[in-house]
Amino acid sequence: MVANSAFLYIPDNYSTREQALTGRRSASESFLLAFGRHAEVDRYYCFSHNRAAAVDFHQRMRAEAVERTTHFISTTRPDKLAEPGCLFRPGPDIGWFAWQRRSVGERAYSLCGITHTTAETTVMDSIAQLITAPVHPWDALVCTSKAVKRMVTNQLEQWQDYLVKRLAATLPPQPELPIIPLGIDCRRFRHDPAQRQHWRARLGIGPDDVVLLFLGRLSIFEKANPLPLLLGAESAARRTGRRLHLVFAGWFPGARSENALREGMAELAPSVTHHILDGREPAVRTGIWSAADIFASLPDNIQETFGLTPLEAMAAGLPVIASDWDGYRETVRDGVDGILVPTAMPRPGHGRDIAAGYAIMNLSYTHYCGAAAAATSVDPHACGDALVRLVEDPALRRRMGEAGCARADEFDWRHIIPAYQALWAELEARRRAEATAAAVDNPKAPDPFFLFDAYPSVTLGPATGFRVVAGADAAAVARFQTLGLTRDAADGRLALPPVEALLAHFAAAPASTGEAAIAACAPAGADLVLRGLGWLVKIGYLAVD
Repeated sequence: MVANSAFLYIPDNYSTREQALTGRRSASESFLLAFGRHAEVDRYYCFSHNRAAAVDFHQRMRAEAVERTTHFISTTRPDKLAEPGCLFRPGPDIGWFAWQRRSVGERAYSLCGITHTTAETTVMDSIAQLITAPVHPWDALVCTSKAVKRMVTNQLEQWQDYLVKRLAATLPPQPELPIIPLGIDCRRFRHDPAQRQHWRARLGIGPDDVVLLFLGRLSIFEKANPLPLLLGAESAARRTGRRLHLVFAGWFPGARSENALREGMAELAPSVTHHILDGREPAVRTGIWSAADIFASLPDNIQETFGLTPLEAMAAGLPVIASDWDGYRETVRDGVDGILVPTAMPRPGHGRDIAAGYAIMNLSYTHYCGAAAAATSVDPHACGDALVRLVEDPALRRRMGEAGCARADEFDWRHIIPAYQALWAELEARRRAEATAAAVDNPKAPDPFFLFDAYPSVTLGPATGFRVVAGADAAAVARFQTLGLTRDAADGRLALPPVEALLAHFAAAPASTGEAAIAACAPAGADLVLRGLGWLVKIGYLAVD
């Protein structure tokens, strides 16, 4: 069985245009295009709000992949997701989509989400909601690293403990939490001698100079404080006597981060030659790797979860100096592909005030991450020692770069996409092993005619009698169907009531019951017929007996 999945497609979520570039979007775009190249499926499924998005989806897939049909599934028809059998959401909030699925049957299809940044309140909430949402073992939230899975399970255990103590609750089955890393397209990062010559000439880098590269968002609060990198680079420059260039290829979230970096470069690393490039420019993102000799990324931030750039650096043949932090330690092998720099943070229980301030929105996301990072250290002395080793030993750089190339290939999308398909196949097998379940109401969003049944004078049902009002005719109904005051029933987001079929029924039987009207318009279903009857009463064509 070849497993497939529909992609929840909102174009901006898969965009790497300059003004929207984030790690999450970059990873999502890369995954989508890699699915087109490496998934052996006969068609693609796009689950979106409109056909324009489906056209955009199809064009992007065509640019990278073998020509295949794209099937559009409207978000108003989740029942159609039974055909692919799975819905992939490039985020963790599968609980929301589980509530949507409930209206068509909890075993109609599987759900698969993925973690990216997990420190945002909305993400934490979506993880906690997995306890109470109608998710099942045939659903999955993919964790990109062991560290992220630990964070997710910590969150779930806290919420489970609260519910057991508060409600004496029996906890329901939970979705799978498989670990599947992010992937890269290794071809994009191969060393290019021409690019090396171009960029080193452009930046005034001599043949014997050593270039240290950081690529990514330049946020001291939400990514990585450059302090240990600057201190380590200054130490290495002084101890080796070599001309060391530090290239920051990235983008600033605001003037505060930019001013802080520029001040830090001047004060903390005066012996180093510094360069700042706009990493949002495609030419920079693709070419600057070849100019470098060493890659360094030293995050101290809970915003980070996996870290694609160390893998990209390894694919480019660069040795990596990285924080011994979250997913970084699961890709970079200390002493093999690069060197891991020790990190430290306070023990659990010493950040309750930070959590409390964040929960009541006294702290923004930026300040929440920043407060945690302020007490988290990346050893600057160990960073300096690692740089000295690599600056002084070109053979070591070469060996680590070659090992990194082979290591990065293990994370190439051609290996990761089959892992997703194997997961989806396993989820489908579990789902099919269960008995079919009928659609059920969503208690978070009840039928409005149930929720507000105390409001009207009378409720309309199968036993209700209806009669055509004297003087009313089909022409009058047609006129009302064109008026702005009453044509909203034809809004494309609403299922259309079978007005014409009802008119034909009442032409033959001017007095009738809801039950008879439902039988006469059977293909439409009782819900639409009764709503159609309500609309005809609204415009005065019918009266309630």
